[in-house]
Amino acid sequence: MKKYQFVTLLLALSIMACNKDDDTNPIDISIPCTNELIDLDTIRLNPESLEFIPYDGEESFYFKNNIGEEVKFEPLYPPISHSFRETDFELTCDDGDINNYVFTREQYAVSHKCTDLNLQFYLNVYSYNSSEYPQFVDKFTLIFHEPSLDNFIDTLIQLKVITSFKDEEELLGDEFDSYNQYEFKGEIELLDKTFNNVYKVIEPEDNLLTELYFSKEYGIVGFKDLEFRLWVFDRFE
Repeated sequence: MKKYQFVTLLLALSIMACNKDDDTNPIDISIPCTNELIDLDTIRLNPESLEFIPYDGEESFYFKNNIGEEVKFEPLYPPISHSFRETDFELTCDDGDINNYVFTREQYAVSHKCTDLNLQFYLNVYSYNSSEYPQFVDKFTLIFHEPSLDNFIDTLIQLKVITSFKDEEELLGDEFDSYNQYEFKGEIELLDKTFNNVYKVIEPEDNLLTELYFSKEYGIVGFKDLEFRLWVFDRFE
């Protein structure tokens, strides 16, 4: 009986090992080589990606801190930009050579500034190419930063979300794992206000900008400034 149990256990472990190997095998996709430039036409954003655009670029909105002080964000480059831009990239094809691709990228962008705190942000939603396959994702980035005199952003905190894998999760999932460095909160309280479905980014204090909170309903709902004071969204105007 014990011998039978031992053989059964070995068989089970063997099956589990095979399944694990299957799960970790790289995806095998063929990319035929060609000397021609491959035009992939316009890659449009999926409807769910547009839900990450809560601003029209012409509104102002206000934040308050724990003692009732108020600051305003106003448009930096109004209104919201909806653009199509030709973009090229390269991929290694089947025989180790290089294929060249071109596509037209759909993108929305909007930005606001807060003069009182010397802070501003850029919000972008756009189609983005894989570096491994001729496939695409929709990408959302929110860069919240202090303006710099040399136009090089070195004081920032950012939220990055893949908003749609365009039904290619198996091909593109591992490649974009690094974009999931945030916490998603179904409900969160900031000072005396409660917000739902919030993306939360926390950085160490030596990053200068340490906390950022975003929801698709209101946009930025909270942040800590360069003095580590928490500001919470109050209203649009």
